[in-house]
Amino acid sequence: MIAIPDSAVGTQLEWYLGAVNRTPIPGDELKEHLSPAFLKEIPAARFNELAKGLAGLKLDELSSTKPTELIGLTSIPAGQKYDTRISVGDDGKIDYLLLEPQ
Repeated sequence: MIAIPDSAVGTQLEWYLGAVNRTPIPGDELKEHLSPAFLKEIPAARFNELAKGLAGLKLDELSSTKPTELIGLTSIPAGQKYDTRISVGDDGKIDYLLLEPQ
């Protein structure tokens, strides 16, 4: 198992890895973890739609760890791998999250 950094972005990555297993994620919970700008771009319904297909998501490797940004590789049990990038703003909420299929 890959160690997730003990940082604001690491905390949010841990939340996301767990949250995809229990969609739909309630709007109030999304507001706790996602920045208002992120939610404006990707509303709760769309976020949940995308997250639903990611049950079992796990972190396979981290290639870059910065205090507010992590870049790495994730995968789901079906075998699909994703180049993954997550960052947080000054408020500690996710302001960027991208899982790009490899």
